[in-house]
Amino acid sequence: MILGHDQPLAQLRAAIAGNTLAPTYIFAGPSGVGKSLVARWFAQTLVGRESENHPDIIWVTPPPDKILGGIEIDQIRRMQSLLNLHALEGGRKIAILDPADSMNDNAANSCLKILEEPPPLTHFILISSRMDRLLPTIRSRSQVIHFGALNEQLIVRQLIASGLDPAEARQRAILADGSLGHALQYPADVIAETATDLHALLTQPDANTTLAAAERWSADATQLPWRLQLIGLLWRDALAKQCGCERAPWLPGTASLIAQLRQRPAARLSRELTHTLQSIDLACAPGLNKQLCCEALLFNLSQT
Repeated sequence: MILGHDQPLAQLRAAIAGNTLAPTYIFAGPSGVGKSLVARWFAQTLVGRESENHPDIIWVTPPPDKILGGIEIDQIRRMQSLLNLHALEGGRKIAILDPADSMNDNAANSCLKILEEPPPLTHFILISSRMDRLLPTIRSRSQVIHFGALNEQLIVRQLIASGLDPAEARQRAILADGSLGHALQYPADVIAETATDLHALLTQPDANTTLAAAERWSADATQLPWRLQLIGLLWRDALAKQCGCERAPWLPGTASLIAQLRQRPAARLSRELTHTLQSIDLACAPGLNKQLCCEALLFNLSQT
């Protein structure tokens, strides 16, 4: 089921109805908002059949054992071989790269060559939450369909419909920051532990405590973005309130942390928020020493 995204859906339906389809699309927007679902619907519509494993729809995703490494050149070469085969029913073939911005340099350059001379009746859908990581030459050859964050109340209603308690649904929706996918993956225990760590760092800053937290946080790369996301939301809320915006989202159970942060000057909160946002990007970068990244951030945030 596709939630929201009326404008992207309208654009795609108009292209289908008017037979003005682009060879390559970039579905750009925050992760977890439904870009892949829309890509599946669009591809199935183009091939004329709703099937989870239609042979004329080719999905290219990072290898399961190398998820942090991204899409590799061998996968692009295999995609090209499959695209060169005749379509099952003589119609279109669709290639979906998800996430396309995870391609390494060799894979991206190989993909570009295919986009420059695509097989007949072939369309590409590049799904990306970081379009700036795609080659400029790939971006210039693509029609960009922009996807925005989902409405918070829409996410809350969906979570409640799935059986969650309304209070938990609201907290998940706030932390997800417009992403239903993130709301569904929300690790409540990790968030609670992170809030406890932050309280200790803000009230009793200590080098050993900071190093221990950094080691714990960096040990699980899949949970680290959640921890950093929580920091970003807390500092954003504190900065907004420091500037007199009482309508800023209020994360349940974080009143004491917000009160502590509001004692800091707005300029400092702004610098720390920028550092946190940069750390979120770095945490997703392959090959980076995540423990050093966490240590630098936490020491910066815990300074009195």
